[in-house]
This record gives sequence, C-alpha cells and structure tokens, in this order.
Amino acid sequence: MFHEAVNGASAWLSAIPSSGWLRFPPTVYRVAIHIRLGLGILEMRRAGVYVCGSPLDPRGHHTQKCPNGGGVHWRHEQVKGAFTQILRGLRHTHVLEETTLGHLGVATDSYLADQRNKRADIFASLSNGNTILADVSVTFPISSDTACLRARSKTAGAAAKTKSEEKQRKHAVAARSVGLRFVPLVFQTFGRPDREMVSFVKELVGIAGSRAGFSTEGEMRVV
Repeated sequence: MFHEAVNGASAWLSAIPSSGWLRFPPTVYRVAIHIRLGLGILEMRRAGVYVCGSPLDPRGHHTQKCPNGGGVHWRHEQVKGAFTQILRGLRHTHVLEETTLGHLGVATDSYLADQRNKRADIFASLSNGNTILADVSVTFPISSDTACLRARSKTAGAAAKTKSEEKQRKHAVAARSVGLRFVPLVFQTFGRPDREMVSFVKELVGIAGSRAGFSTEGEMRVV
C-alpha cells in the first residue's frame, strides 16, 4: 500500500466516466478492489490456466503482467491514446504515432544502425521548440522475485522508476543522435506514474497555458 502512495492515487475510485464503456460492472469493480488490496479472487480458483499456459494465481498477479491476456496492451493503448489526444489538442504541434527511429533519421552507416528498427509510441514537435520521442510502458509493481519485490517496496513508485530508467537506456542515446529528447511515459498498473511522466504533463500544461494567454500553471488554476 505504501508503494502506491501518492497524491491522487485513489482518484480512480471517484472518477466519473465520460462514456458508458468506461464504467465498471460490479464484478469488475470487485475484482479491481481485491487486486489492489492483495485479496484472493474467487473466479481464479474455478479456472485452470491462463491463455499463455501459466497456472492461475488466486491474487491475479499474473493477469496484470501477462502480454497474452490483453489487459497490459489495453492499458498501454489507453495511455498512449490519451497523450496523443492531448498533444494534438495543442496548437502548432505535429504528432506521429508508432514510428521507428530509422524513419526519424538514424543513419544506416552510423554506430546506431542497429537501432533503426526500434519503435517508439509518440513523436511530437512542440510549440516551445522541443521535439520529443515518447514511449509508453505499463509495469506491475508486484514481483515473484523476492529481492526485486523488496527493492520495489522500499520507496513509493520504485517499479515505475526502474522501468523508466530501462526505457532511457533503450532509447535515449539514439533519440539524441537525431536531435530528439526522449520522454519515458511509464506508469504502474495501479495508476502511479513515474516522475518523468508527471514532469512531462506539467510541461504540457505550461505550453497549453501560454497558448491560452496564461503565463503560469497557477494562473490557469485560478481562472
């Protein structure tokens, strides 16, 4: 519970869906509560294995990170779509989705030639002069590895921070080689974002504020 501690972490409990397909049916809501509190899920005891062949665990941990189950991909696409929509809503901002580093200019004859086929989720040229390459990632904070779990439990958001650093190692050098700034958009399954993601959101708020005639985020809030 401490690991997930952050201002606004429980916002999903009181959020009002903007459309019907965002609403939780009672069963889904109950399962979501059980997963967050570490309680067993009855439905897991009645089935055999996941689609990937792994045995079902009563707390649903594997479900949160299995790439074959659909949940991880769905959460990834929802966050990517939200950021794409925000970026396209800013004036004088050019946005591309699902592009490769080669498409953005990594040369075949450079020492980074092997990076050309690496994909990133979002490319955007912002009105403040920054050109960014962003990649979304979902990470589940609970691990079956005891040492890993112990490390993640020491500080809130440790799993997101670790994944963010991994993304930086994977993409940052190649992005800089073509004059781009890499932004990891990492969040934990239960909703906690990495600080790099929070910082980027604040940057977008600042851009939106300046385009609307407000000089600071504080002035926007007052209005």
